[in-house]
Amino acid sequence: MGRVSRFLLLPTRRPRTRTLTTLLPYRSPTGPVLLAARPTRPGRYDLLWARPTGGWQRFAELVLAHGDRHDAALSFDPMTHALPGLPGYEWTRRLRRPAYASARRARGTDEDPARPGVAAPAVRNTHPHPTHRR
Repeated sequence: MGRVSRFLLLPTRRPRTRTLTTLLPYRSPTGPVLLAARPTRPGRYDLLWARPTGGWQRFAELVLAHGDRHDAALSFDPMTHALPGLPGYEWTRRLRRPAYASARRARGTDEDPARPGVAAPAVRNTHPHPTHRR
């Protein structure tokens, strides 16, 4: 999660223990923000934010409702489900739109509807919101 490697797709031999990051920034009221999820133990992740050249700051813990179970049918699509308060930049939406549209077509859906019967993950906020000025 270095200042350069945070923008690269890197191979790994341990996918369940590596930190997951956004490669492209989200737009906040105070400037661009990157997000990350760092595994702490099975089914638990520290959620982090950083400026493109800044250090990572923990802001919440993500607790998966069903532990660290892999669900191939679960998908996240920021084109149809934007993060509240953190929209993407138009240039990032243009870059991402074709890939997410292709993924939806491959799944046989035009949208990524909520999956009934699947519990939502619990997020506990532990620090001030990353977009607030200090």
